[in-house]
Amino acid sequence: MQRLLRALTARGLIAEGNQKAAAYIPSWCRPKVYDLLIPYFWYPDVEQVNAERRGRGPTDSGEPPRPGPGTAQKSSGRRGQAPQDQARPR
Repeated sequence: MQRLLRALTARGLIAEGNQKAAAYIPSWCRPKVYDLLIPYFWYPDVEQVNAERRGRGPTDSGEPPRPGPGTAQKSSGRRGQAPQDQARPR
């Protein structure tokens, strides 16, 4: 999980948020709070989004930046199949 959080943070998709949002949870099991950084260009209707933000101020084209490139993953070509060493005997 930590690796995934680091990757999402590095790509600019999440950032550490307001930790007071989880203050009601006991400190021994309190999670770290993250903000989901939705890029401005993903909103289909910015005026409607700004109207529904309930006092949080309007979003603008300066927040947040576009996410960085993803990482390529190698496909094994065997989706849904057991690895050869775990295949059932016939």
